[in-house]
Amino acid sequence: PEVANGGRASMTGATLAVLVAPTGWSMLAAGARSYHALDRFVSDYSSAEAKRWYGAIRAGWDAAFPDRPWPADLDPGRFPEGYGDRVGTLRDSVESARFHEQRFDVVTSWQVGEHVRDVQRLADQTARFLRPDGVAIPRVDFGPHAWGRYDDPLLSLRFPSWLWRLMGSHRGLPNRVRHHECLQAWATAGLSVECRD
Repeated sequence: PEVANGGRASMTGATLAVLVAPTGWSMLAAGARSYHALDRFVSDYSSAEAKRWYGAIRAGWDAAFPDRPWPADLDPGRFPEGYGDRVGTLRDSVESARFHEQRFDVVTSWQVGEHVRDVQRLADQTARFLRPDGVAIPRVDFGPHAWGRYDDPLLSLRFPSWLWRLMGSHRGLPNRVRHHECLQAWATAGLSVECRD
């Protein structure tokens, strides 16, 4: 769902919080002034592999977004270390994170909602991170996406709760929270909700 709190924030000049990096690279290219990534399992965003990924985004940008030119000051080879004034990373879980009371124009989360232990806390934190006229864009994947090809999209719901709990930490596995429960969490956090496919 897309969750809106007030109006629509334009990416141009916006400050952005990304709940799981490194999708902010594309957001900077789209015009965001800065972004702060919150990621519990921080990777090496300066590695050669990461830079190849940033370079691939740059290489495909013009074809994907012909009406939005790539900013001349964004260089995949210098990212992220060359953009310290515009990029920040906080290693923490979204349930306990503090951005030193910072507020953001846009808060995004991509495939986070299905992995957290407490969806209500995710929604509450998202609302807390937003400026009063900000926009939150959570992308939640409700299928058992960590298991490759599967014939049953509801496979993760087929296990009894007691067995699911015994299966480990569930990192990479969905938390089994359903769509209506996510919508209720966002609404309880005081955010107006608009779903988009």
